[in-house]
Amino acid sequence: MMAAPVSLLLEFGGGAELLFDGIKKHHVTLPIQTEPWDVRHLLTWIRENLLKERPELFIQGESVRPGILVLINDSDWELMGELDYTLQNQDNVVFISTLHGDYVLPGRGKWVPLCASYTFVQENAPQYNGSGTAGEESSPLAQTFDRVLLSCKEALFIP
Repeated sequence: MMAAPVSLLLEFGGGAELLFDGIKKHHVTLPIQTEPWDVRHLLTWIRENLLKERPELFIQGESVRPGILVLINDSDWELMGELDYTLQNQDNVVFISTLHGDYVLPGRGKWVPLCASYTFVQENAPQYNGSGTAGEESSPLAQTFDRVLLSCKEALFIP
């Protein structure tokens, strides 16, 4: 049985778009293949068809490299099965680089990664208050943003 073509919206943010000629949104149709399209196959297709430079900054082995947050239809891919998630027609897959560049914070005397995720959150979810206190009753997207923002605070030594 052949898997039907799958149309997706792929989005890249937080600096990841720079690896894709600076283009943040890509409407793509994945071709017919013998197996259903999953994220593992998608990453291979992205590497072969969209990625323009420095694949080591996006792909590590058969997955995304650490520091790339993946959302599928506004849910953390960890909740969706990660590489094994079977893609559906019209899915929205977002890749956000959570860390990029090295900067010295004044008075810290230490190199720390600069988080770009907060900017992505502000641009893509203006209703999100950024409190870092989303409870279990909050949407998966709010919980994911909280996790990213808490990571940024830890990386930047913010209490």
